[in-house]
Amino acid sequence: MGDAFAVILENRLRYTTTYPVPVEDVIASLQGMDSLVKRNLPKAIRTLTGAKVKSAELLVSGIEDGSLIENVAIVLGFSSEEDLNKYLQSVRSKYITKDAEGNTVIKAQAIAPLLTAIALVGLGYYIGNSSGASTPSTPPLIQGDGNVVVTIGAEAYKTDPQNFVRAVEAAVTSRNAANTAKAGAQYFAPASGETGAGLQFAPKDSEPVDMITPQTIAKLPRTIEKTNNSEDASYKNVEIKLRASDADSESRGWAGTIEEISDKRVRVIFNNPSDVGKATYRPSIKADVIVTYSDAAHIKPILYIVEKVH
Repeated sequence: MGDAFAVILENRLRYTTTYPVPVEDVIASLQGMDSLVKRNLPKAIRTLTGAKVKSAELLVSGIEDGSLIENVAIVLGFSSEEDLNKYLQSVRSKYITKDAEGNTVIKAQAIAPLLTAIALVGLGYYIGNSSGASTPSTPPLIQGDGNVVVTIGAEAYKTDPQNFVRAVEAAVTSRNAANTAKAGAQYFAPASGETGAGLQFAPKDSEPVDMITPQTIAKLPRTIEKTNNSEDASYKNVEIKLRASDADSESRGWAGTIEEISDKRVRVIFNNPSDVGKATYRPSIKADVIVTYSDAAHIKPILYIVEKVH
C-alpha cells in the first residue's frame, strides 16, 4: 500500500436487479461512493473510533453482471501508529485479517453499512429540506428496514446503535449536506433505476445480507433536483485552501477550494481589500464566506466571497 499506517477495507455491494444495469448508473454509483469515501468517511471514522484519518481512497477491483456486484477496496491512511491502533482496537477482531502481501484487511461488515448509512443521512437532509420540514428526515431513513444498517455497523465497531448513528450524522453537516445527498442518489442509482431492486452487501465468506429493501429504495430520489436560480449561502470560520495565480489581474486571480463544500477550485474575491494581505503567501486561511451557487440545491459553487479572514 505504500503507507505504514494504512488498512484496506473490503467492500462488495450487490444491487439486486433483474435486468442489466445501464453503464451510466454503474459509473454514477462508483462516483457517489468515491465522494462519500473522500468527503464524509474520515469524519465518521474519527467520531466513531477517535482515529484521525489522513487519506481515504476508493479502488475498484471488479464489476460482476447479473445482479450487479461491485467489488471495491477502500484504503484508509492514518496520521500515526496511535491512530491506526485506535481504529483497529475499535473493530471486532473477527473482521480483521491479512492479505498475501501482509496488508491489514478489514471485512465488509465494517464499511458497507457505514457508507450506506452516510448516503441515507445525506438524502434525509435533502428530503427534509425539500418538504419544508424543520429537521432532516434522517431517522426514518436510517432506522428503516429493521435497523439492519445500524445494527450490523454498530456490531462491527463494538458500539451501540445510538453511537453509530451519532457518528454517521456527524459526518453530514449543513455545509456538505447537498453534496452528500447528490452522492447518495448516485450511490443507490443501480437499484433506484429498477422497480423492485434493493441493496445488499455480499461478504466473500458468507451469504449476502439485505441492507436496503426495495420499499426503502422506492422512497429515495433518483436525482437531486436543480433549478437555474443562483443562490447564496453563508458559512462561518471555514478553511479555504488557496491558489493565487495573479491577484492583480481582472481575468485571473485568487482561487481556492473548501473541501467540505466542493473539491473543485472556485474563484475567490475579498470584500475587504485589507484581508488580501492576510491571505498572501498562505496556503490556506480560516474565513467567513458567502458562497454563490449555480443551483438552488447548493450543489455547484461558482464564487467564494470572503467577508472576514480570521
